[in-house]
Amino acid sequence: MNRIYNRLKLSEINIGGLLKKQLVIQLKGLTGNISKIWYDLSDENAWLGGKGEAWERGPYYLSGLIPIAYLLEDEWAKDEVKKWVDSIVASQDAQGNFGPSWNVDWWPRMVVLKALVPYVKVTGDIRIVPFMEKYFKYQYDNIDRQPLKFWAAARAFEAMEAIRFVHRYTKSQFLVELVKKLKMYSLDYFSLFDNYTYQKPMTKYFNKFIFNLGKTLLEPFDEIRKKRTVKPAPESRDSILAFNQRKAVRTIMLTHGVNLAHAIKYPITYGAFLGNDYDYSLSKKGLDSIRKYHGNATGLYSSDEHIMGTSPAQGVELCTVVESMYSLEEIGMFVKESWAYELLEFLAYNTLPATFSPDMCAHQYVQQPNQVAADARQRQFFDTDKYGNTFGLEPNYGCCAANMHSGFPKFAEYLALSHPTGLAFMVYGEAEFCTRHNGGDLIISERTDYPFGEEINFEVKKAVGDVELHFRKIQNTQFVLTHNGEKVDGDDFYKINAKQGDSVKITAKPELNIADNPDGSVSIKYGNILLATKLTAEEQYIKGKMPFEDRSYTTNDEWRIAPLIKDNGLSVIATTVNETSDLPFEIPPFEITVEGVLVKNWELSKNSANIPEAPYELEEKPLTLVPYGCTRLRIAQYPKILK
Repeated sequence: MNRIYNRLKLSEINIGGLLKKQLVIQLKGLTGNISKIWYDLSDENAWLGGKGEAWERGPYYLSGLIPIAYLLEDEWAKDEVKKWVDSIVASQDAQGNFGPSWNVDWWPRMVVLKALVPYVKVTGDIRIVPFMEKYFKYQYDNIDRQPLKFWAAARAFEAMEAIRFVHRYTKSQFLVELVKKLKMYSLDYFSLFDNYTYQKPMTKYFNKFIFNLGKTLLEPFDEIRKKRTVKPAPESRDSILAFNQRKAVRTIMLTHGVNLAHAIKYPITYGAFLGNDYDYSLSKKGLDSIRKYHGNATGLYSSDEHIMGTSPAQGVELCTVVESMYSLEEIGMFVKESWAYELLEFLAYNTLPATFSPDMCAHQYVQQPNQVAADARQRQFFDTDKYGNTFGLEPNYGCCAANMHSGFPKFAEYLALSHPTGLAFMVYGEAEFCTRHNGGDLIISERTDYPFGEEINFEVKKAVGDVELHFRKIQNTQFVLTHNGEKVDGDDFYKINAKQGDSVKITAKPELNIADNPDGSVSIKYGNILLATKLTAEEQYIKGKMPFEDRSYTTNDEWRIAPLIKDNGLSVIATTVNETSDLPFEIPPFEITVEGVLVKNWELSKNSANIPEAPYELEEKPLTLVPYGCTRLRIAQYPKILK
């Protein structure tokens, strides 16, 4: 099946509004400074020719650095991109392999390859397609002798975007055969998503103490292995395949939250490349199953680092959020289904910003939907240490410090998608789009304060002939779309034919909605914004150099208040609009106060706010709600209290 939509070139997107502010903040924060303060992404990184980190962290960083550099047209960032790309391209050997010669893992090279797709599209760098094709030929020639192992077997199709890109230019048949080999050596998510078997928390499959003891003992050796500069002796094909088939290995890989975030797109991206459309439904079926047994208010599922049931006190790893967003972006290229775009936008404006400090100088490894403290006290996480939900440079582990950079830039790159007869707007944010259509320039502006404003205005500034525009209906809103002042009818999607000078206006007045969670709790949404209890977050210094220091947050506010549900709705007491900040997720743009009840027997368990099984001792008390993405501390899942 051919894709429905394609991304624009980065140079065709003139970002504005909230997302531009966020990208500027990000570049001034960790993205623009991390190479100066963190050894793993310094010039000593092995992907830059040094003797330092030689695995996934450099490629992860590059994957986010490329889109932010060209969306903001920042010269420093573009120079950094060139430094990384030049070093990587120059490292390719005569056989086609590239990168640190002593690291033989297929996995990090997949990240490099998918990162290079938007780069070559925006720069036209003539080196990249031959570089990619030569590497894929090397992989095709050698993968039977050295099959995918462990992480690579779990993430086998992460380079599919690059494979599709090269195949579009070269039509090389070996690429089709390579994709078949990748599936042969990958973990079988297809069967897993068709019949989801990991329905219990990870503690039902592994003893937590033994797992973490083993991890503690083995991690120093793993760090040495990842950073060594001597090429290891080759493993035999049989030993690799036997390792991957061990029950313990399969369980660890198939319950890993980030692996699942990668994998939800695989049935669609694999099937689309080979024309196996019967696999398409498995992506949604798999995600629905994971969320049924492990889901929470974030729109995703517990992953600290492994699936751990439906409690709102479990953590959600930042890498899970970022990789889920990329998977949803890929899914939406091939399958025009509202759920994928709706969830993508929800993650971008709620779950992703909640895991950063407003200035993006610090991040969490895991966030909790119910997070009444972000400090170093022990929690019920399975595979995350006591610093996992503190904010800082590298809390718990460095993968998120490297991978955090692509979430917002790749989402901004998705604001407008091209199709043969025009553009599609499946997620919303302010920008101007300048591309080619019908042999001439097509310029369309989108002006909005969305997601915190109710209006989205489009203007076709320049066009040759008619242009077909697609729009997604925003769920949980009073949605009205007009074309040149005339109301247009639609269902989940709207389609209009426009021409130069035309205008399209969307009014999406949010509605308060009570959402049921898999654990029996409820959450509150306002349009596509998740609401949470307003809690004051007092910051405490842990270590490090400001403004990139590690810090914790605590509160003295009363957090045990739940919304009072009357006739399946909420009683609004007051709505407050606040002045906007230069940091979009620092000061809540609005606050909604509803009738609530103080649940006196709602207590902390392992320093976290689980849902009480039988709420009692109720006292009426107002509850003030703010956007989840504007919180460091919050309650987002509540016991269901009916009146």
